[in-house]
Order: sequence, then C-alpha cells, then structure tokens
Amino acid sequence: MHKFSLELFTVTIETRRLTTAAKVLNITQSAVSQQIKQMESFFGVPLLERGTNGVTPTPSGEIFYRHAKLILAQFECMEREIDDLTKEDDREVTIGATPTVGNFALPCSLWTFNDKFPKARLNLEVGGVEEMVERVLKRTLHLAIIEGPVPDHIGHTPGIKYRCISGDHLAFVTPAKGRWAKERLTLERLREVPLILPGRSTGIPPVLEKALAHHGLEIRDLQVKSTLGGWEGLKTAMEINGGVMLGTRMSVQKELQRGAYREITPAELRITVPFHLICFEEQLPPVARRFIRFIAAPEEMAPCWASAE
Repeated sequence: MHKFSLELFTVTIETRRLTTAAKVLNITQSAVSQQIKQMESFFGVPLLERGTNGVTPTPSGEIFYRHAKLILAQFECMEREIDDLTKEDDREVTIGATPTVGNFALPCSLWTFNDKFPKARLNLEVGGVEEMVERVLKRTLHLAIIEGPVPDHIGHTPGIKYRCISGDHLAFVTPAKGRWAKERLTLERLREVPLILPGRSTGIPPVLEKALAHHGLEIRDLQVKSTLGGWEGLKTAMEINGGVMLGTRMSVQKELQRGAYREITPAELRITVPFHLICFEEQLPPVARRFIRFIAAPEEMAPCWASAE
C-alpha cells in the first residue's frame, strides 16, 4: 500500500467529507471514492460509514486511521535521520516561483518544511514564468513552481519533469466603496467595465484567454486599461483609478476578508489557474526531492495552499 493511500485516508477522516478531501488532495471526488473502495477491498471490511453529515470511520476504519498516522509519523522521523547524514553541500535548495506562489503560498510551505527539517537551507526567488522556466533549464534553480500552463517547449526538453501540484481560483474584484462594488457582473457587462489585468509574466493571461474563448470572447473585446506584472502594482492601480482587477484568490484574500474589496466575478467565469512544478527530477539533491514530496503531501500543505472560498 502506497504512502499516498495512507495520506488520502487520514485526510478523508479529518475533513469528514469526500468533496473536501478531494480539494485538499487536488484530485477528483470519484478518485477519492475509488481509492477508499480499493482499501476496503484490500482489508475485506468497510472502513467508512457514509451519512448526511459526512463520513465517519467504522471500528476497522478507526484502527486503520490510528496506524496510518503512526506510519506517516514514522516515515517523517526516518527522513529526519537520513537528513542528518546528508552532506552539507546537498542541503541547499534554490526554488523559483511566480508571484502568487512565491508571495502567498510558498512562504508558509518553506517555514513548515524548515520546522520539520531544520538542517535544510531553502532559498526562494520570485519572477515571471519565462524567467523561472529558463533558469530551471539553465540549472540555476533546482525547481520552479509556476502559475498557468507549462510552456510548450518544456515538453520536448529531455529529462525535465512537470506536473500540476495545486491551483487557485481567479477573481474579479473592485474596491468595496467604489463605483462597481454593487455591480452584478455578467459576461456582457464585463465588456464595459474598466479592467486592470495581470501581465503575461504571471501566467494568468493564457488561462483567461482559454476561459473567454469558451464564450466566444477575446481579451481584446474587453476594456483593458492596463496590465501589470506584480500584485501590489495591480492593487494600487485599481485603488487609485477605480475599475475592476483580475487576481488570484490568494493575492486578494486579505482585502476580501477585511472588506476592502468586493468580488464580482461573473458566474460564467469560474476559473482555476493551475500551479505546475518543473524540474530535472533525476538530478536533484536529496533535500530537493524531499521538498517536492513534502509539498505534494496533502496533510502538510492544506493550510498553506488552500485559497479563500
């Protein structure tokens, strides 16, 4: 039985809902259900009871959950002991990230990882998609996590690996006391409001273009007043000049929670932007491999990577 199966079961028990577990794990609900069925088939007993208030473990499920937590904790202890034997030069990892990942998701991840593996030295550098990808190819970064689609030429590069590890929702927001705050934004109305969009270096425009194309629209059909590469610049431009900004939920989460911004995303444009990890995996030092496993572990990363709902 794979480590991920143990992680999946513990997350399902702790969240009490298959839908929530699927979001944390970044897989479909049907995939969670299938994994649970395979575990129940393996042991020959039901592990979960399903009810209106979610799922709860059966007596067998309680035993499985308890031992799964012990095994996962023991695995972590094993990694720490191996870390003690790692050469000093192999403990440093340089990570690249695009703005949402680098400024809002990864800082929490790095802190948590260093807390568990204090001898690791993680360096984070933030930049645009093209810059981060190019630096991975030149091997001046061990790995990069980028927003949006993976550039086409990456798939043709020998030895490079990439995969989606998480994502975030896109949101159209405006100042809570601004002109557009009471607007019920529709696709048709979206053509008329002044927009401030993230630049191509953020990885967001290709995702928006694809979503608009489903409705027969292009970015040039919108009233785009400016495009900027940094989230703080986007926010400042919107706050000073008014209008509507497109951002990731992570980038505007604090302002939404404080009531400074209001989300007015059209119902037809519920868009998720993927986060992709890119690296030459076979050539990574042990600590970098461990960090990749760490950010893929759902129970570790849920508090850091979950965007505002």
